[in-house]
Amino acid sequence: MYKMTFIYSLSYNGQVFYVGATQNLYIRYNQHLRTGKSTTKTSLFIKTILDAGHTPIINIIDRLPYCDAIIMEEKIIRAFVLSGQPITNRQFGWRIGKPIPTDITPKQMASLINDEQILYINNRTK
Repeated sequence: MYKMTFIYSLSYNGQVFYVGATQNLYIRYNQHLRTGKSTTKTSLFIKTILDAGHTPIINIIDRLPYCDAIIMEEKIIRAFVLSGQPITNRQFGWRIGKPIPTDITPKQMASLINDEQILYINNRTK
């Protein structure tokens, strides 16, 4: 049996800037808030929000079994990107008609390949 996974978004000033999936919202939200020396678009945007004395809002979108959540997360990211939201997610950006980024780390690529395998297996078994 798959663990249930939350799909969530982070927003600020009424605009969604990040979509994610996690099994523990509390831990994941706190990880987002601890930007440290990270230079990802998401971390830099959150740092800007925090420096202004605000915090991003976490919104629960859905709760699904893990394999379904990964598929839904990608669909939601794509929908937000296409609707003009300033999405800062990196891991799925290349799937929306963009070339694979050259600055991707081996660990990130392994994660992407793993996600692709899960999507492939899930789609084949339906």
